[in-house]
Amino acid sequence: GAGARGIHAYADDGGGKLRGPRRRPVSPSAFGKNIRKEDKYVLSLIRLSFRKLDLILVDNIFDEISEVYQEAIISLVKRLKENGTTLIVACTRPEIAEKICKRKIYFEHGKVVDD
Repeated sequence: GAGARGIHAYADDGGGKLRGPRRRPVSPSAFGKNIRKEDKYVLSLIRLSFRKLDLILVDNIFDEISEVYQEAIISLVKRLKENGTTLIVACTRPEIAEKICKRKIYFEHGKVVDD
């Protein structure tokens, strides 16, 4: 939903189960109120790049940011991917999915329409 936008991180608990934060500690609100939203997303991804994470969900942030920041975030996301982190990117813009994802699943009204 609209309140779920952000960047969420999860790590393996050692037993094959993913554990995530109780709250979203890497959400943009974690950095204060005087920093631009775009900078908060970039800072979140930079912070995550120093942690060993199994899964990161980038949830529909690309509609809210300028093209300059989109390219910076795409670059950071690609770097996380190269380090072995699995990424799930939810976005409404196919051109961004093309730049980031090797597998794309399209939904319409909650149903898979293309995989």
